[in-house]
Amino acid sequence: LVVSPPENAVSLTQPYLVVVATRPSTDELEDDFRYFKEKYPTLIGNARGRVDSVQSQDGKTWHRLSLIPPRTQDEAAELCEKLKTAGLTECWIKPLPIPQSSAEAR
Repeated sequence: LVVSPPENAVSLTQPYLVVVATRPSTDELEDDFRYFKEKYPTLIGNARGRVDSVQSQDGKTWHRLSLIPPRTQDEAAELCEKLKTAGLTECWIKPLPIPQSSAEAR
């Protein structure tokens, strides 16, 4: 038995975030985001900033600034490469965790 999705079904692919800075303080990230919007206006466009906090192995808390909305892996990688080419030194992509209820819907 093969079940095909409806023709109007939305594809649920893994979304990715473009991470543009990691700092010990969120205040620094606010300054970074303003600077990036001014320095790379055509690349950043209307993107907004998202801050995620992570704990390192030594127990320190770090804050990551990502651009939202999320993108496909290819789109995120392409934007990151363009930002690096334009002079941004810290840029990488990471998968956006999908809430469990969305993952189950797959």
